[in-house]
Amino acid sequence: DQLDYVAAGMQSSLIGEMGQISALRIISKTTARVYKNLEMSLPQMAAEVNADAVVESMVMCYGDSVCVQISVITPFPEEKQLWTAEYKVEKSQIMNLYNRVTKQIAEEVMVQLTVEEEEHLLAESRTINSEAYDRYLKGQYYWDQFTPEALQLALEYFNKAIEVDPEWALPYAGVAYFWVAVHQFSLAPSTVTIPNMFENLNKAFELDPHSSFVHYVSGLVNGWTTWNWEKAEEEFLKVIELSPNYALGHMYYAHILSCLRRNDEAVLHCQIALDLDPLNPMIQALSSLVWTTVGDYTEALKACEKALSIVPNHPAALGNLVGVYAILGNYRQSLEIWTAAMYLDEETRSSILNTYDQQGLEASALEFISEIKQLSGDFSVDLGQLYSMAGDDVKAMYWYEKAYEAHHPMLPYLPTGYYSNEPFKIENSALYSLLVKMNLPLPEE
Repeated sequence: DQLDYVAAGMQSSLIGEMGQISALRIISKTTARVYKNLEMSLPQMAAEVNADAVVESMVMCYGDSVCVQISVITPFPEEKQLWTAEYKVEKSQIMNLYNRVTKQIAEEVMVQLTVEEEEHLLAESRTINSEAYDRYLKGQYYWDQFTPEALQLALEYFNKAIEVDPEWALPYAGVAYFWVAVHQFSLAPSTVTIPNMFENLNKAFELDPHSSFVHYVSGLVNGWTTWNWEKAEEEFLKVIELSPNYALGHMYYAHILSCLRRNDEAVLHCQIALDLDPLNPMIQALSSLVWTTVGDYTEALKACEKALSIVPNHPAALGNLVGVYAILGNYRQSLEIWTAAMYLDEETRSSILNTYDQQGLEASALEFISEIKQLSGDFSVDLGQLYSMAGDDVKAMYWYEKAYEAHHPMLPYLPTGYYSNEPFKIENSALYSLLVKMNLPLPEE
């Protein structure tokens, strides 16, 4: 349907706006969209996510004006419509519509707004260029698909939105977010990704310093790119203050806390994120790493399995399975997944696994290393881990230093429980020097 991207974008915006009300618990957009395609009654859906009410939205027209119908339905003890309303506004006033709808829904379900929330919902948002808004929605639509091809299209539409309305912050934040993803997956060198992140992030802050999404992207950049932990924590706390129902904000804050070895706090925010977005495969995959860092491998495996049941071959879930299986001593299973993730051909993968079967972990790790070194891309952390598995801490640290120079986003996890266990554990003074350079706590003895 040609209006799919419109409906998805408007749903996302409305969920985001409602999510700023601290007295409401709002299920995140990814989980909400999963239910769209399931043949379940509203009471069944609500029971699964422990929701007291369901908000339905329908786009009735989309042109120079936008027509939407919003309904609030209570599913218990029987399905009953509490409230419904239809709206027609100029597309340029769409942000003000979200404020208005959110305030009316809050009144209907009788939640108490804070003074700050009341002021926010009464405030007039800036007028949005209708063409820029349309392009931004398309960018969001492709971003949510999160494939390499879709991410390129997302970047294209965010830049088109900027061309039409260069004074709107969100498309700049979208571009910065794109470069965060490129950096995370090592698809371009840090000399390219980092300047692009900061150029667009700084512009977004200049235009809208109060946007929770802008603060969220800033938290990612400061945490996984420049390793400024104090600033990253400040940004994620601001995100949670502005949007307490933003699941990814809680989850990435949990990761920051894990890297700083504040495990109890990490688990708390991890669980909040899971409660808000239980069917989001990325949330599940990210949670598995938190569970791994605190030593709860049963929960880590369950989270990976949950993510893979939603999206088979989800890269983050498979990546975490590699680590969990290795720590549990299931080395063959770990190598099976790891070699597949590197897109090695079947003959090469079989050879590495046969080497493991016949000669053990050290020999298979060394063979795997020789194959990875022939690939293009930044595999410095993988090589560090494999040299640890091969029992060579000196060469492992050589590659972790290379990862440091490249600002590899996986390096901050070095002080966590993940690296305090065999086969990834390193007993080398160079590790402590590296952690000091990154302003990270030293690993537990």
